[in-house]
Amino acid sequence: MENKQHAFTLSIDWEDFGQLLGRDRSGVLTPPLPVTIDRQTGIMLDMLEETGKKATFFILGMLAQHRPDLVKKIAAAGHEIGLHGQHHINMRTLTRDQVYNDLNDSKKLVTEIIGSAVYGYRAPYFSVDESNLYVLEILAELGLVYDSSIFPI
Repeated sequence: MENKQHAFTLSIDWEDFGQLLGRDRSGVLTPPLPVTIDRQTGIMLDMLEETGKKATFFILGMLAQHRPDLVKKIAAAGHEIGLHGQHHINMRTLTRDQVYNDLNDSKKLVTEIIGSAVYGYRAPYFSVDESNLYVLEILAELGLVYDSSIFPI
């Protein structure tokens, strides 16, 4: 029996869903729960290590502010780090200047944490479409080279 290798791409939106759900329902942003994000990140990293696979982690800036240690751990394990914005806001609801600020803030924070450049971005809620393609121009202005936001791909 022939052993064939199959190519695949795995990407992970690194965010604390409970934190986001709470903000969206109550309007109050609470800090991430360390037990939850530690456990979830650990499960993902262990699974990837056990299978010898790498992934792209799209990092949410507001979570990275609270857990730079986990962002460093993900990068140190050899996974690609991309951006997922600073505040996890639907890009369709923001002005061009607000989009720029959200992306620039997250880029500065994440590159400072990992000590190297980032090249990719995925918008919250896959919220780049024909109504806001200027987001792609902003990504280019900021030196990002690819977007993983347009759905379906």
